[in-house]
Amino acid sequence: MLNPRRRQIFRENALRYYAQRREQDVLPQLVSPFIFAFFWSLGIFVLLIGLLLWTLDIPAYASAQGVVLQPAKIATNSEAEAVIFFPASTAHLHPGMRVQIQLGASGPRVTSKIETVTPGAISPQDAQQRFALGSSAAQVITQPAIAVTTRLGPAVSVRTYAGSIVKAQVQVGTQQVLSFLQ
Repeated sequence: MLNPRRRQIFRENALRYYAQRREQDVLPQLVSPFIFAFFWSLGIFVLLIGLLLWTLDIPAYASAQGVVLQPAKIATNSEAEAVIFFPASTAHLHPGMRVQIQLGASGPRVTSKIETVTPGAISPQDAQQRFALGSSAAQVITQPAIAVTTRLGPAVSVRTYAGSIVKAQVQVGTQQVLSFLQ
């Protein structure tokens, strides 16, 4: 009694399951899936921050010193005016640009607009004569410079601050954040 069909010892489903398990790729599990996902997320986050930094622009400022001008005649309600001497290499200065001014070492901060800009660089001697600078104020300009005048507003008293040295900053452009890494 030989059966033409050989009888199998194992069920067909068990053999298929066994074959599938042997065909699966087996990767060594060096880290837990949670840590693996965490590091992938961290890598994507760092990549996104890098792309954000690539596209961000930050303002570029030019700094200079100047003097609060002493008017010939001080009226009771006259507005203080300052002349600021930017280095001759400073480009793109024009009337209407915003300028941030610090009066003295501990005086108030004022935001104003540029009123006038000299067409070219002037020498320290020309600046001293043109703006009637005193000897202490003449120390502010030591090299050829572009002279900028600005009004300081009614909150700044001419009587109090005339002849005071000011520090000023004006935004002259923008730079990409990544340019600082060079």
